Amino acid sequence: MASARAWSHRNESRDIAARQQAVRDSSGWQPSDEFVLSGPADIPGGLATLAQVQECLTGTVVLPVAVVPVELELGRYTLDDAGRVRETGRERASALVPLAHSEGGLSASLLRGAHAARAAGGVRTHILADGLTRASCFQFRETAHAVRFAAWVEEHGPEMARWLRDPANPLAGERAPSGLPLISRHAVLRQVRTHVLGPYCHVLYRFTTGDACGPNLMTRNAQVLNREFVSSRFARD
Repeated sequence: MASARAWSHRNESRDIAARQQAVRDSSGWQPSDEFVLSGPADIPGGLATLAQVQECLTGTVVLPVAVVPVELELGRYTLDDAGRVRETGRERASALVPLAHSEGGLSASLLRGAHAARAAGGVRTHILADGLTRASCFQFRETAHAVRFAAWVEEHGPEMARWLRDPANPLAGERAPSGLPLISRHAVLRQVRTHVLGPYCHVLYRFTTGDACGPNLMTRNAQVLNREFVSSRFARD
């Protein structure tokens, strides 16, 4: 079996073939499982069609998909300048929920719940807050230092948010070797909270990221905050 170090994440034909052969050579492989490696038979190009979907592509599986209708009452929301959620109205909607699984009874159970919810007026949703968090951890020699650091970080939270969005920030136009901007303008810092555990201070940044899921955006902004704002300014102060 190929070592983890030699295992490529690329999806060139030779890389896919090498991973597939490693799977065939593994213990427990059965020739009857070969269909897993061939890719979708009804998709032109087969497995290669999925090469852009994920790394280390090696095979596919087929799962039965059920569909259950759900009636909804949804709220419409906006964010104010402080990142607080404000409801602006409500509307009725329906959704077809896909369920990909092979557990007998699960879809029927959800369908019964959907019927009950519809009889009660549908599923009503409310958004209490909007945000995604990215955590960092700073280690100190003793707990007292971590406590002082935590107080400093929370005091400077609003300044951090302004610093990230300041067009005059010298880092605003810089790019990483990957070509991506060092600072994402789409991840807006809304809140900074800390948790001290012994000599460790965990810093929790809460961002809003618009329509993006945002983990990579948050990671970039948290990294630049830790390196260019927090570390240097705390040491100075």
